[in-house]
Amino acid sequence: MTDAHGTPDPRVTAAEADALTKVETRASSASDGGQVAQRSSGTKKALFYTLLVLFALLYIFPFIIQLVTSFKTQTDASNNALSLIPHPFTTEALERLQETPFFRWFFNSVWVTLIVTAARVFFCSLAGYALARLKFRGRGALFTAILAVMSVPGIVWVVERVGALHHRHRS
Repeated sequence: MTDAHGTPDPRVTAAEADALTKVETRASSASDGGQVAQRSSGTKKALFYTLLVLFALLYIFPFIIQLVTSFKTQTDASNNALSLIPHPFTTEALERLQETPFFRWFFNSVWVTLIVTAARVFFCSLAGYALARLKFRGRGALFTAILAVMSVPGIVWVVERVGALHHRHRS
């Protein structure tokens, strides 16, 4: 091997110099393959982003349909539910929205959601801490019961109660 001025470096043996030369040769030949790998990587990246855009459009489509439907007449919304162009264009739904206490309803929904979420986080944290730190008989059964209750969506309980109330009022 030589230093920056082209003089041989006495610390490098001939075998080491030969090995370094082979490594340099392999690195230079790999640089051509690296460009091919970069092109392949670029193609993969473009395909990946194309798939991401397609999935984003798929997920946003119901919201677009909902927005477009708000500018349709009742008949057009029923007959052409997935049409992206309202025939005829109308703001009737927005006018009816102003006649209702929509923002009060929206605020109530947000308020209930925040309170229920905060309460669930608080009580589930207490239960989780107790189950993690305290050792007592029946801990596994209690954990299973808590998981079973948490795994059932709240709306299922509401449907069951409404059915019970409906049945009670029929009698």
